[in-house]
Amino acid sequence: MRYGKPRCSRRGGCHPVSNSEKLPLIMISRYIEQLAWQHESGRLRSSFQRLSRLDDERGTRDVYRTLGETDLNVHVYGVPDWLPPKTFPGVIHAGYHGEFRSSWFVVFHSEAADARTAALVAERVDTNEWEALWTFDDERVRAVNRYIERSL
Repeated sequence: MRYGKPRCSRRGGCHPVSNSEKLPLIMISRYIEQLAWQHESGRLRSSFQRLSRLDDERGTRDVYRTLGETDLNVHVYGVPDWLPPKTFPGVIHAGYHGEFRSSWFVVFHSEAADARTAALVAERVDTNEWEALWTFDDERVRAVNRYIERSL
């Protein structure tokens, strides 16, 4: 699915896309983070494009601080325009190329028999425009987790 596509009138004029059009992706991201928090164990992988989003978005900073207080194995990914303090409760994966810049993913995977796993994967295709999908299928979540683990 594509999110955030610019709106244009029949007369040819286009106006900027609102960040609120990303709301479904933000809601799915928060839902997956909540699943991880409820299970308190397993692995959570999240991409932010820029690591500074962990610091400049208060809600995100608070969520990841709370998640880090559990037994979750938290991994964050992005361009290292800011580095979290040594007290950050997770593993930092930083890079300047490709998927570090254009990916938005939140993946919760757990080996626990009762765990509900989930993954959101999105790619920026233009300014404020994303191609995205999400899944709750455990095999697909495992495949996404493996890809991220091996590629980033």
